[in-house]
Amino acid sequence: MTHPIKYRTRQEIFNLAYTGLHGQGWRQSVNAEGGCMYRGPVGLKCAIGHCIDDQDYDPEMEGTSFVGEFIRFPAKISLADEQFAGKLQ
Repeated sequence: MTHPIKYRTRQEIFNLAYTGLHGQGWRQSVNAEGGCMYRGPVGLKCAIGHCIDDQDYDPEMEGTSFVGEFIRFPAKISLADEQFAGKLQ
């Protein structure tokens, strides 16, 4: 039996991103083109990367848009909060 996803609230999403980025000295993980990386080569994360638990991270996520289940489910972000999280990212 599978358990339904317990989605994060907007406040939880914000708090994870804020505290994670603060802990990185406000540096974000970006690729050579300046695009967001959920996990960068030197250990940095983008804002939404902080919402993805290490055990749920898949390198295949890199280069994909936040929009869609592939990122939303591991980040535990509901469809209703997808736009909020996308702007935060």
